[in-house]
Amino acid sequence: MDALAVIVASGGMLAGVSPLGTALTTARAAQRAAALPTGSDRVVVANDADRGGRQAAGRVYELLTRHGLDPRAAALPGGLDPTATLTMHGPAVLMSRLTGAEPMGRQLLDQALRGRDLTWLEDRVAAARIAAGVIVHPPPSTWER
Repeated sequence: MDALAVIVASGGMLAGVSPLGTALTTARAAQRAAALPTGSDRVVVANDADRGGRQAAGRVYELLTRHGLDPRAAALPGGLDPTATLTMHGPAVLMSRLTGAEPMGRQLLDQALRGRDLTWLEDRVAAARIAAGVIVHPPPSTWER
């Protein structure tokens, strides 16, 4: 239903694909990369806006960047998935969230570092390790200058 919600909200301009939660595999990520038009490396991920969706984001990010993609993450209204966003708020809101998606790596960094106390050297080193774990995944060609 989430994939259909994306197609409906975009009037067919965007292709919705639903990996069914944790079912995104290396092979499926490679298929997604191969299906994009030549020269395109951007995909928008619209995970459910709940704990499970946030936990899946890191794995999805790693799989997609491994195939040269530069994933963006749509920030959906709290607790909603794409279908519920379309139903409750309409196609314009869902499209706005999809087209306004920010780099997924940046969101993962913000999420991982939010609320950390960086007063002590050990805390800074731990934060740097987390950041490095996110930053090393995408190919350098996708890094923002």
